[in-house]
Amino acid sequence: MTAINEIRSASETDRIWDFLNCIDASDRINCLKVFSALKSWRGDQSYSIANEWASTAQNYEAGWVRDNFRWSKPIYGLGYLHSMARDGGYHGATPPRKLVKLKPATAPAIDPVQRMGYARSIWARASRDDGFVAGHPYAVTKEISWAAGAGRFRLSGSVVGKNADCLVIPIYDLLSDALQGVQCINGEGKKQSFGVLKGGGLILGNSLRHDQTWAIAEGWASTVACVHWLNFDCAICSFGKNRYNEVTELVVRRFSPLAIKRFKECDD
Repeated sequence: MTAINEIRSASETDRIWDFLNCIDASDRINCLKVFSALKSWRGDQSYSIANEWASTAQNYEAGWVRDNFRWSKPIYGLGYLHSMARDGGYHGATPPRKLVKLKPATAPAIDPVQRMGYARSIWARASRDDGFVAGHPYAVTKEISWAAGAGRFRLSGSVVGKNADCLVIPIYDLLSDALQGVQCINGEGKKQSFGVLKGGGLILGNSLRHDQTWAIAEGWASTVACVHWLNFDCAICSFGKNRYNEVTELVVRRFSPLAIKRFKECDD
């Protein structure tokens, strides 16, 4: 490398660190975007920077960083990294034009495989101890005294907040049972989903009772209520009223229960 190239490389690296110092490394979605931008800049050679930045977070896990950096695709550019830094308080100059990969009108979504990988990493680390899950403020408010299919874990997100104590509700592919996402609920009841929702849901109770009427509800607590208080043999969480039809069709295709009754109709 010539002297002039060495100077240019050092200058770019310094500017990138200016950006990274203003981006929250404890937010795993931020991490995926940063990994993508760094790969656009210098491919796999940028791993050392990505790992050093990620290691500043309290929830740093070397294995998670290594695996997710490897899966990352160069979708975002350094212009997007600059935008993230501004959101975090960066007030420096706009990066030189040669550093900027123009951001499209609509930023591309994170690859579904990456999103599912992140959701699975959350679920793998969540505690599923009955007493610990039941002690979460949201579970206490809903009078749920056992895990009921959920876990509990601290994580950061734009909706649930930084280092938030969350219930973690798994979202499974309704046809294959593969974990494809999680819904996280903080103590105030704010919900944020990670991974992929389409085609997914959560089934509680005895799914072998095809000869019975099952219930469907939009949220985890309502689904638990259907099984525990309303005495349905089985209930499905759709994670949203607007997904009732999609989820019902998938459940009928796979299980063919006698009927499926919506939670709002259960007291009729």
